[in-house]
Parts: sequence; C-alpha cells; structure tokens
Amino acid sequence: MDDIGALATSCARCFDTLTQSLHTSSDELKTQMIPIAIGNEYARFKIWAGNLGALQRGRSSLDARLRDSVVLRAAVLKFLTQLQDSLSKSAEITTGLRLPYEQCGDVAYGSNEEFEDDSDISDTDSDSNIGELAERLDEIKDVMEHLYRLSFKIRNTRYRSLAKKALLMKEEDPETGKDLFSAYAIFDRRHVQESLDNLRPRLTLPEFAAEPARDLNNGVLDLLDAGDDQLDGDNFLRDRLAKAITNRRRYFAYWRRHGLKISHVRDEPTPKQTLMRHAEPVSNPETTLPNPGNLIPTPGPKTLQSGTDFSMYNRDLDHQLDADTVVSYATTAHDVDGNSPELPPPPLDAASKSEFVCPYCWVACPSKQGKGKSWNEHIRQDLQPYVCTYEKCPDEGRMYASRHAWLEHERLVHRRIWRCFEHRSFISNSKDSLEQHFVDCHKGLDRQQIENLLDLAETTVADDRQTCPFCYSVGPFDKGFYNHMAFHQEQLATFAVPRN
Repeated sequence: MDDIGALATSCARCFDTLTQSLHTSSDELKTQMIPIAIGNEYARFKIWAGNLGALQRGRSSLDARLRDSVVLRAAVLKFLTQLQDSLSKSAEITTGLRLPYEQCGDVAYGSNEEFEDDSDISDTDSDSNIGELAERLDEIKDVMEHLYRLSFKIRNTRYRSLAKKALLMKEEDPETGKDLFSAYAIFDRRHVQESLDNLRPRLTLPEFAAEPARDLNNGVLDLLDAGDDQLDGDNFLRDRLAKAITNRRRYFAYWRRHGLKISHVRDEPTPKQTLMRHAEPVSNPETTLPNPGNLIPTPGPKTLQSGTDFSMYNRDLDHQLDADTVVSYATTAHDVDGNSPELPPPPLDAASKSEFVCPYCWVACPSKQGKGKSWNEHIRQDLQPYVCTYEKCPDEGRMYASRHAWLEHERLVHRRIWRCFEHRSFISNSKDSLEQHFVDCHKGLDRQQIENLLDLAETTVADDRQTCPFCYSVGPFDKGFYNHMAFHQEQLATFAVPRN
C-alpha cells in the first residue's frame, strides 16, 4: 500500500480493534499487553496523525506534503506498514483468531519464520519467557518513536515560512458580524502607545484621550464604530509595532485553525460555517479523532477562510542530521535595569513527556524543546518578535524570528553604501548613483570594468545610533545596543500571545 492516508486509516482501525478486544481478553494477555500501555500508544498515534494530517485526503494531506521527498515518504510508509502488521497480528490473538506463538505446542516461540521477520524493528531479545504480545507492544512503541522523529523533521518550525494568507485571517463576531482583528488592532495600538509612554517618562508625547473603563466584550466593537482618529500616531515605530502585534494574533489564529483542520478527518468538504472560537466541536465519531490529553485542539467547523493547503516539505532538510542543535545568534535580551523579557512559558508537562504539542503554533515538538534555551528559541520562532527600526523601509511589515535576520536586514538595506576608490569623499546610498559617477568621472573605464568595480565598491557602515528608539535611553548599554532594543521588541511581542 503506497497511500499514506489509507495506511494511516488502517492503523487507526487496527488500534481501535486491538484496544477494544483487549478489554475482554484474559488476564494473562492483559499482563503481557497492558491496556493502559497500548492506550497510550493509541493516543500518541492520534496526536501524530492529527499533527501531520496523515489521515487527510487531497491538498492538506501528508501525501501531498511529501510528494517531492521520496526519502521521507518511503520512511513514513515503511513504519506505518510495520505498525499495521504489529497491530493486526496482536489483534488476532486478543480476538481469539489464533494462539500466541508461545502456546502453539510444537512450534517453539521465536522460531516462527514470519514472527522473526516482523521483529526487526525491535531490539528486544526473543526469550521463551516473554510472550508474543509483550514483543508486539515493544515493536509498537519502537515504531511510534520512529514516526515522531520523522514528524519533528517534517514540521520543523526553525525552517517554517510564514503563510501570507494568514494575514488575511478574519474572525467575525457571531452577533455583529464585525471582524474582531480590526478591534484588536485598536487595542494593540493603545498598548504600544502606553508602553512607549511609560518607557519615556521625561518626555511629553501626544497621548490618547482617556477612556472610561468598559467591559471588553462590549467595548471592542464600540471602538470600531468610533473609528480610530484619536489613535493617530506620534511616530512610525508605534504604528509598525502595533501592526506587528495584530499580525501575530492572526498567525496564532491561523495555526490554531490549521491544527483543527488537519486533525479533522472528513470525507467531503465542510460547508462555510461560523467563527471557530465560538463553534461547537464536531461529535461525529466517524469523522473526528478523539482528543488525547487535550494536546490536539478538538476538531470543529471551518472558519471563513478557504480550505487548508499543504506546506511543501523542504527537500534540503533530507541531508541534515536529527542531531543538529539549535543555532542561536541571540543571547538573552535585557533592559537598562538588567531585566529579561517575560516570554510565554512552555506547557507544564512538556519536559516530562516524549513529545508535546506547542499551544501556540500547534506543532508536535520533542521534549527537549520544552525547556531552557531550546524553548526560548522555539517561542521566538512563533512570536517573530523583531521588526525594522528604520523609518523608511521597503519591507516595513516584515517580522523576524531571529536577531541575526533582523540585524542583517538593517545592515544590508539601511546601512549599505557604495564608495569610489579614487574619490574617497564620494559615498552613495545607491548602486546606480555610483555607476553614473563612474560614467561621468572615469571616462577610461569600459562597461565590464564598471560592473566589476560596482561589486567591489559595496560595503556597509557601522550603526552609529546612541539613543534607543523605544525608550530614548542614551547608551552605552551594558549588554549592547542591539540587545537592549531586542528586549523592548520581545516584551511588546508577548502581548499577542493567546490568553486561553
């Protein structure tokens, strides 16, 4: 069988048959294959399948995601086949279709050729004192470990590209039909303005008119009607930071919706339905995977967005080792008082389990990413906390997950110059200007020489700013100017984290 969706569905059915039949089996069989143990592996399989869309069909399926990666697709098929075989042969015993090998009389346990062929995925030694079901359980656990390792490679957030359609995400209030993100945008701008005002206590800056306290549910939509003339900005940075916070909200909502969709097994398209946060969970047992341990969101109706498409797997990752460590270009950011930003914490049980599902990006992650620096790197990937701090930026709406990417953007886009080697006083901010200078002042150069000189003349200048654009503090800063700016951006970015 070369269809991942069909094979995964078959494994789910075998799991269901095995778990149900095991409850009515003899105590001897339950001792070898403990119902709780196989139930845990079933729960892990549901999480794995739901996180990758393994049970889906069409554009959102794992088949579509891996269509250009022959190596990974073959590996997934291999392990699913082994899992199906172990489950089906275990179910044959628990349903009474046959006896386990150790009870087959003349046939010595472990000498059966078929069983020996199936045990290649388990490192457990064949022993006459160990029953077949115990061996099968070890095989199932081993296969699930391999499947999760593959999932960590397939959906690696370090190499994730942000979906542009997430910025079109809308959530409509079921009563008024207004887009809630438009209301959130006003509150985000208020938050940024108040934060900047608090960071600049000695400066007199335009402030918003005081608003009486109001209930959030009633006040959000009132602000939409009132407009946001009162929110006209005092500078570009406030508007850029506020827009970034609202866009982060859209990404979090998009990832949650995507997690709902790929974990929702359906045979036909779901009709256009209401806002996902107010939707009732689908309760049809034939189309919905159970929710083990609340690690995968309960599948619900689709939002007003279009259907979910697959994210194409990057084939370049096939050549990277699973042992690769997290490459960090950033140390912990600090403010002038030495405080570090309060990043969202990992799930409480993240470090105690083999894997966990991130509550922000809804991607299954290995337990090592649930603690310390690895978690900080992961949550920064989700928050995309950095934006350009220069006013005139051709890519002002872009957010950056790493400090390295953010600083490289500012260096190459805003501090790049072209210098004439002969006329040291001539410095240009554009390549075309230097080219025209060569044409006008260096008549002896031919076209090829000019092209070569243009490439050599490009350089960047150091950032000579001494004042923080966020708090207006004047350096030098103990941890460095960029570390100080990073603190403000990370602290503001956390305002977009879902509170539920």
